[in-house]
Amino acid sequence: KGKTRMTTDSENWTTYRLVVLDVEGNGAQPPELVEVGIVVIDQAAVVEPPHTWLVKPAKKISAKVTAIHGIKNSDVAKAQRFEDVAHAVRDVLRDDYVVAHSASVDVEVLSRQLPGWKPRGVIDTLRLARRFLPGRGSYALGSLIKDLELMSGSQGAHRAGYDALAAARLFTRLARDEKGQPRPLTSILAPIEPPGTGQGSLF
Repeated sequence: KGKTRMTTDSENWTTYRLVVLDVEGNGAQPPELVEVGIVVIDQAAVVEPPHTWLVKPAKKISAKVTAIHGIKNSDVAKAQRFEDVAHAVRDVLRDDYVVAHSASVDVEVLSRQLPGWKPRGVIDTLRLARRFLPGRGSYALGSLIKDLELMSGSQGAHRAGYDALAAARLFTRLARDEKGQPRPLTSILAPIEPPGTGQGSLF
């Protein structure tokens, strides 16, 4: 008789430290960061509260983008430049696996600001949602938050810390099978989607 395949420690995502990332930008091209949010998942436990940094961009935040994430130019007027907080961001990120919704967007923007930073691997909750929750009308993070009741309220929605926490909870939901067992790491790791194909943060 065939034996059930056991997931080894190297294949079990719950044995790793993961960092869930969300960034918000100012609407410029290329985008400049105005906020970074990171939530740590340590051995399957979502660690709260999120790590967040407000960042002062060189260019003003556009009104169109402020209408999305709510961050005004006055909010970042006295914030530090990204280079002043980069070391703190690196300290939290390390070189661990990164999780994000529409990951190519967040990883690309942050990689531009952190030369030499390369995560161990990337997990895209947008891809996971499309795969494990088929047939939905929308896979935007806001829609998933509401339908799966991932957050107790909408206060802070579209801010980096809120969205990173929501993505962390979404990940822990999708990264387990119907029996509650962790899916193998290789089954949830995926190539990063080309920029512009996801429904992630608006810059």
